[in-house]
Amino acid sequence: MIEEFSMYDHVQDIVNNIISEQLEEGHLLADRFFRICQEFRGFDAPNFDIDENTALLNDLLEFEKNICSLEFLYMFYGYIARMYLQTGNAENAIMYGQAAVELNEKVKDAEGVRAANNVLGDCAFANDAALVGVEFFEKAQPHSLHQIEHYKKLPNHNAHHINKLLKRKKRPSTFKYFESQEAQKQEESIRLMMVAQGCTRATAKRYCDNLPS
Repeated sequence: MIEEFSMYDHVQDIVNNIISEQLEEGHLLADRFFRICQEFRGFDAPNFDIDENTALLNDLLEFEKNICSLEFLYMFYGYIARMYLQTGNAENAIMYGQAAVELNEKVKDAEGVRAANNVLGDCAFANDAALVGVEFFEKAQPHSLHQIEHYKKLPNHNAHHINKLLKRKKRPSTFKYFESQEAQKQEESIRLMMVAQGCTRATAKRYCDNLPS
């Protein structure tokens, strides 16, 4: 019995260490994200660095692929959406932005929903779909009446294209893991096994599939 508890404690220590290291990585990525967003003054601004934005986007996507606690993605979908916007990819910005809205609505995180709607609105504004952007901005900032009236006067000739992207059902490949608690738990177990044992996904999945339910 003592040996069983010792083994359990050892495994739990490994899991906790992995999560702790990834938590720190997530904090560092979030710090980079907020610094870049705070410094952003437009695509034509002298200090805009597309390479820096692209590097952060790639690191965020790698984090999405490897993170063992999938709840991080409630926030990080929004970060990825913003970086896709700031690197000129409206289609993927919308895909991740919509995923962020849907996940945060699911857990009733009003601030997460607001932030995701802001990204979708900014994506529409940046792509000359002002009236589409206003719809999202009104959800995110309903009391900013002066700004809403200003945004309504911006170019809107690309609204049809942005609306077409918004109607798509495509979501990030990781989004399927949120279809059920069982699917999320299974994926987290596979990822933990891959990190802890340094094994392939196929090997980790075989092992996890054989675990007692």
